[in-house]
Amino acid sequence: MKQSFALLDIGGTDIKSCITNQDDTDLRVIYRSGTPGNLQDGQNLYEISPNELLLEVENHLDSILAYKTKIDGLIISGQMGSWIISDSKNQPITNLISWQDNRAAVNKGNFNETMIERLGTEWLEKTGNEVRSGLPLFGIENMKSNLAHLKNLRIHTLISWVSSQLSEDYLFQSHVTDFASTGMIDINSNTWSKAALNFIDFDLELPTLLTEMKTIGFSKALSCPIYAPVGDQQASLYGAELEKGKTVVNIGTGGQVAAVSSSYQKSALQTRPYFNGLTIDTRTHLPAGRLISRCVKLLFPAEDTLNAFAKFLKQSEKFDTDAYLDVDSLGQGDFMSEFGDRDYAPSAILNGIAVHYRRAISEINLESCNNLIFAGGIGQKFKKLQNTISSGKTYEIAKSEETTLRGLMLLSKTL
Repeated sequence: MKQSFALLDIGGTDIKSCITNQDDTDLRVIYRSGTPGNLQDGQNLYEISPNELLLEVENHLDSILAYKTKIDGLIISGQMGSWIISDSKNQPITNLISWQDNRAAVNKGNFNETMIERLGTEWLEKTGNEVRSGLPLFGIENMKSNLAHLKNLRIHTLISWVSSQLSEDYLFQSHVTDFASTGMIDINSNTWSKAALNFIDFDLELPTLLTEMKTIGFSKALSCPIYAPVGDQQASLYGAELEKGKTVVNIGTGGQVAAVSSSYQKSALQTRPYFNGLTIDTRTHLPAGRLISRCVKLLFPAEDTLNAFAKFLKQSEKFDTDAYLDVDSLGQGDFMSEFGDRDYAPSAILNGIAVHYRRAISEINLESCNNLIFAGGIGQKFKKLQNTISSGKTYEIAKSEETTLRGLMLLSKTL
């Protein structure tokens, strides 16, 4: 009998789910709902209610049950770099802290330089060359005064905590593609970074790290095993069919480029665990949908969002230009004062965005940088971006806009 799996992706904007069986080549009907928003008003704080998030996830399980299909496993992915502190029974001590939370950088001056100086360049290299104010390592250390006096604390990522709440007989184990986003993992050895643990300097129970897809609990609701959740970036790349010799250019709400790490070339890019013993080199937080949304609203203030995006897309192709706008100033105030002809603005905006992607791709190893796969809603639809970014290179379009769920579908075929 063909096995069927439930797929669940807990993103920063939406939660999505569907079911698949091992003969499927395309995704089935997807159920989606909004991810609960920020509880805090503070500019540097971003917290999500654990209870509200869990209720939304349980609605997705109800949707899966409505298909009356025997489920053989639940596979989860979700936003990386979000975390929560719980007690030893996985009950929340803090809210869920988003990767967008910046409390650690308040009143810290040049934050990145300060953190590298405190932790050391060896920590930076071993944990994947990523330092930013929202890194869980920094958020945990920042909240130490509120936590260090408590006993029997556990650190979870957002998706590992959700899996603990959905599971009976939960095993405190996490997949490295998920937990490496905390800044606490030596990704060369898939072990805990001593420098990171010394930096936190208070007792936290840490999960066992997994490099393979293993079950960590059982869902009573779905009557099936639950697999250790995986990072949504890696799942998305798997869904776009990233392989050696290719680079994925993912432009959705956020933007990134990624390629399988070269075995002979040391990279200054962010490095993260992938599947099958591989690692990836990636540049994340590139300008993408969030920036375009701000520009669309300024260019077409009288239009609803759908029509405004359609006009932006059409004008970007009809009124083509080689000129570009500096994206660091886009969406702030009257950026049109820098560019006289409104009709050509969308094309110039996309040219400015493309500069960042071409620069990031040029850092990828030579084996991969000339063969591109465009993924993400904007990356797959905006011809202007495709042509400008891929000039002089070959490219293809990912087979699904929902690359993360498709990645989970492809992973299910390996179980």
